[in-house]
Amino acid sequence: MKGRVLFAAGAITAIGPGVARADEPTPEVVVEGARRVDRGTAVTVIDAARIDRLGTTSVGTTLEELPAVSGASGSRGERILSLRGFDQRQIAVSVDGVPVAVPYDGQLDLDKLPVDLVERVAVVKGASALLYGPNGLGGAIDIVTREPTERPSVRARTEAGVCGAARASLVGASRFGPVGGLVGASFESVRQVPMSARFTPTANEDGGARDNSDRLAGNLTTKWTWDAGDAHRVSVAASQLEGRYGVPPGTRAFTVRNWRWTDWTTQSVGASHAFRRGPVATEAAIYASRFANALDAYDDGRYATQRLRKAFHSLYDDGAIGGFVRTSWTTPLGAAREIVLRSWSGVRRDLHASQASTVDPWLHAATTLLTTSAEAEVTVLPRWLRASVGAELSGELPGAPETGPSPEASAGVGPMSAITFTPAAWIDVTASAASRTRFPTLRERFSTVFGARAPNPGLSPERAVNLAIDVAARPARWLRVAVGFFDSELRDVITTVFVAPGTDQLQNAARARFVGGEAELRLTPTPWIDVSAGWMVISARTGDGLADPLQYKPSDKGLVTLTVGPFAGVSATGVMRSVGGQDFQNPDTGRWGHLGGYRMFDARVDWAFLPGLSAWVRGTNLADANVEGQYAFPEPGRQLFVGLAAKAGS
Repeated sequence: MKGRVLFAAGAITAIGPGVARADEPTPEVVVEGARRVDRGTAVTVIDAARIDRLGTTSVGTTLEELPAVSGASGSRGERILSLRGFDQRQIAVSVDGVPVAVPYDGQLDLDKLPVDLVERVAVVKGASALLYGPNGLGGAIDIVTREPTERPSVRARTEAGVCGAARASLVGASRFGPVGGLVGASFESVRQVPMSARFTPTANEDGGARDNSDRLAGNLTTKWTWDAGDAHRVSVAASQLEGRYGVPPGTRAFTVRNWRWTDWTTQSVGASHAFRRGPVATEAAIYASRFANALDAYDDGRYATQRLRKAFHSLYDDGAIGGFVRTSWTTPLGAAREIVLRSWSGVRRDLHASQASTVDPWLHAATTLLTTSAEAEVTVLPRWLRASVGAELSGELPGAPETGPSPEASAGVGPMSAITFTPAAWIDVTASAASRTRFPTLRERFSTVFGARAPNPGLSPERAVNLAIDVAARPARWLRVAVGFFDSELRDVITTVFVAPGTDQLQNAARARFVGGEAELRLTPTPWIDVSAGWMVISARTGDGLADPLQYKPSDKGLVTLTVGPFAGVSATGVMRSVGGQDFQNPDTGRWGHLGGYRMFDARVDWAFLPGLSAWVRGTNLADANVEGQYAFPEPGRQLFVGLAAKAGS
């Protein structure tokens, strides 16, 4: 970042072409041919109105408002999510259909992605994730960005926190005949994150402000569309994010890491063409992304010198290029019957270059992913029964490394089937089954973890079978209830195996199973009361007899969100979050331990005091709970913010 302009954006880093998908999710339902089928807990959508109510500032914090999603910050300062027990590397994450992940890692800290331009986020679990691209072992997260507005519009937001946090964004959009344009910019600066007053000081952390918890980031995004008649739309988009992020050290770890991301940059550009006429819809897209960053380790907590052996200047430079085509075709089969055919086919080339320190050689690695999937949905009995069958065929063509053995090409075949029974107009019952494949990341194959890990280019893909039953009921317009039960069994799981004193290796040496249930409730008895609640319970086990625990898998998670607006222009939202206990393995000793459950409470009050002008006050962790999301990495204590927003136009 030194000597470089710090750009800012109000949207997503790896923003895609921005065309709505043919089977695009809408709030609480999925468009399925000519009728809408509610998929219960299998598909959950957070729209822009709910994001505004919650007051979340990033895609990551927004997703954590769901019971099926858990998140915690780890040793590199990144906040990584899990979905129904599946790690983020095992989830297909996309922005407007374009995969978004650092190629080397296979994942991206979604806390770095602001929500200013997000229209909605769809979380798709299990078998429903067939048409979202490769590596969706346990599901998919599809982030959909806003479209240019019909008339000129401007939105500005700013927020400040009492602990030295400041955020600002500006978004402008309009249409000029068949051409629409949108430009967004935002900025975030966090001087420090507070610890809970209940935190007991340790040798590594004295409490108060969390050591090395600052962040400075900004992003610039532009998006343009051209409607060539009623059937064609061409879109182009580009974005850049730059940031500097502190990496808080472990509060109780024996080894203190004085690390900082001194330069974190990503750039992305994409273009697409969408066609829709009658029963046929297609979209073709191409994209390119670059992720470049520098991770620095310092001698001590002053973060100023790099003279000791543990200090380093590590560089990463990753890139991804690819494209995809997806289609949807609906044809009638007679009175009140139809068949819907959908497909998704794509190719992605991942490139990686890294230098562990200035005295080490550069490491180069690459791989190519090929994926094609198709699904047919048929009305078996009008208004009663629908059935779906499909399959995914995926393959990996890894490049040869500069030294050592070359990984072999591998493939995966994933069949899928689902059946939806509608005994009454207000209830749907869906049973589904699917098999999926995830290919190893370049990091899993080639990383040496600064000499403590033996590379394993011969890693095989992970595989999972997902079974689920989902029930969705809407007995009244003001009430929706959904219940889901899931059973996922994984094999060839990539896990750490110690091969020599002080040396480990990642191997396909484990099985795992996630069994649990999830429930959602939405209640709107009056226009000024909105209640939503969700709860998930899960058993996550591994080992030959599936009797051993998996670390950092909370046993349950529940949320209750209440929004009331008894007066015109005034509303208040409260969120109560309860998370169960979780097992963990101490990274210093290898011994297992247990973190107890916790509860947190957030609240927000909004006041629209003039047309187009509103203000808010919000607080997170208002009870100032001392929460350890991961061993030695506590969550922030109480934080308070005030904000102001202005908008004009449509």
